[in-house]
Amino acid sequence: MQRDIGNEVIVAIVAVGVLAFVIMFAVILSLSGVETGDITTTRQAQAVTDTPLAPTTPPADTPPAGATGQPTDAPPALVTTPPTDTSPTVATKQPTRPTAASSRTPPPTFTPSPKSSRTPTFTPSATWTPTDTPSPTFTPSPTPTHTPRPTETSGIRPTPTGTLTAVPPIGIPTVVCTLQPGWVSYTVRQNETLSTIARNVGSTAAALQRANCLPDVNQIYAGQVILVPRTPVEVAPTLPPGPPLAAEGCTAPSTQITNLVPGQRISGVFVVRGTASADNFIYYKIEVRPDFADVFNFFSRSETPVVSGDLATIDPTIFGAGLHWIKLTVISDTHQTPCVIPVIFQ
Repeated sequence: MQRDIGNEVIVAIVAVGVLAFVIMFAVILSLSGVETGDITTTRQAQAVTDTPLAPTTPPADTPPAGATGQPTDAPPALVTTPPTDTSPTVATKQPTRPTAASSRTPPPTFTPSPKSSRTPTFTPSATWTPTDTPSPTFTPSPTPTHTPRPTETSGIRPTPTGTLTAVPPIGIPTVVCTLQPGWVSYTVRQNETLSTIARNVGSTAAALQRANCLPDVNQIYAGQVILVPRTPVEVAPTLPPGPPLAAEGCTAPSTQITNLVPGQRISGVFVVRGTASADNFIYYKIEVRPDFADVFNFFSRSETPVVSGDLATIDPTIFGAGLHWIKLTVISDTHQTPCVIPVIFQ
């Protein structure tokens, strides 16, 4: 027959558990009985001890039964009753078994400590607040003054100096306006003066000043309308003596002015056309120089390269009449030869 090990193990575990439970229950009962018996015996002993002893009655002389009441000559027989040792009833105290002191230490009892009824208050901690410390101000120290000491005086007396007397300013004479009949209106152009206008109209600057009530012969401006005796005669600018005019530079195909020729006469606003481009191009600029000057005046600039297109628009009245040089310069990482064309502004 094959044994079932698993069932046997389970049965053994159950048996051991039951046996352990029985032993534990017996120990608990024995401990409970000892404590109860000790308490009962002690109480009985206390009860016996506390009971008072009953008093004993001494023996009485009682005649024996059957004796008559007649006196006789013979002394009566003394019936001696042996004394009975009547001892007080003594309660016997049953010995009590010593109770075994339990070696178990009672668990400490928890005594709740009284809680404080005070409400904690928040005490803010000290914070550091920076204070502005005024910087020391500069107090200038007094500058020592030089006190001249008396020096030896010469015998030469100082020459008295004259006293300047303020003279009231002389008033500027007021210009008397004299309107002249038959005069015509004229618009002042750029860079014109009253003297040049008077020369062109056959008059004088003083006459034009009086006729136009001008406070100063030098205070006229372009666009101002004045009265003149007649319409001025346009005088064509003359070229300075010397070799014929020619372009300067203009050797690089990337820097060219294509619509102007040397010595060309120009009146009114015009457009400068050409090419301004190069490798690593940065920008190009247009400059204008009067023939009597040595330095070119900057006119315009552009960061956009141009190939056969419009480079700039120039108004000649800004610069005045005469010979002028127009210069195109291309700025790049490599040097580019400028192109300069001389023209005549009318």
